[in-house]
Amino acid sequence: MIRACAIALVLLVACKLDTSGTGAPSNMLGTVGSSGTGDAPLDTGGDDTTSTSAATLGDASVDGSDGASGAAADSSDDASHSSTGDPTQGTTGPVDECADPPLFAVQIPANEAVVVAPMIHDEVGNGTPYVVSDVENMGTATFTFDVPCPDEYYFHGFVYDGALGPVNLAFQDNGADSYAVDVGGQSAVWHYGCQMAILLAPRWQWQPIMNNLNCVMNDDLVIAPLLAGTHTIEFLNRETGTNAQDDPGSAAAIAVLTVTNDPSYVP
Repeated sequence: MIRACAIALVLLVACKLDTSGTGAPSNMLGTVGSSGTGDAPLDTGGDDTTSTSAATLGDASVDGSDGASGAAADSSDDASHSSTGDPTQGTTGPVDECADPPLFAVQIPANEAVVVAPMIHDEVGNGTPYVVSDVENMGTATFTFDVPCPDEYYFHGFVYDGALGPVNLAFQDNGADSYAVDVGGQSAVWHYGCQMAILLAPRWQWQPIMNNLNCVMNDDLVIAPLLAGTHTIEFLNRETGTNAQDDPGSAAAIAVLTVTNDPSYVP
């Protein structure tokens, strides 16, 4: 009887040891599964399901940090590397519009000039404004203008001569028709009446601004090398004249100033 009980006990122990069936401790599978299920039982009752679930969670964790997001980062990097970048910073660089300055011209009416007495603003009968001074060597008009590119600039004035005709240097009987001009650090004496010495010509004419003291005509155009930006040109009245009611009378006057970088420009 004692021998039979001993044999039964041995058989019972042997059967208990063979119930794992996986060749690994049953708590190992439970530990892996618990990383995604919290306090899940060590033995879920389905080794394959728990193993697959644990592997999926584990793979997602690994792939999410080093795989999927890493691939997205790599893709983003590749996209940024293959991008054309800032189109304004292309391989040819920014375009310099002033490398070959385009032709430019601007007209400034006399009412935009700043005057110093006895230079005044006035207007002809039709309302066209002009600047005029009737005192010798007194009164200035300063015109302000902008140029887009560094270049050489030329100037034209729409000017008035009340006594057209040949110049008589001895008696100065051809009326007031001259200004001292300052622009871009240059000074000139502009006797525009020497350029208008035609008896039947209109009293108002466009004339290029020149340096022709004593009416010596050498095609000495006033040419000012200017940088891009804002500049001024100043006119100082040089001769005595009398401003009339509806026109400058016998005084020198300017109605419009033109600034251009085109040497062949004609207003």
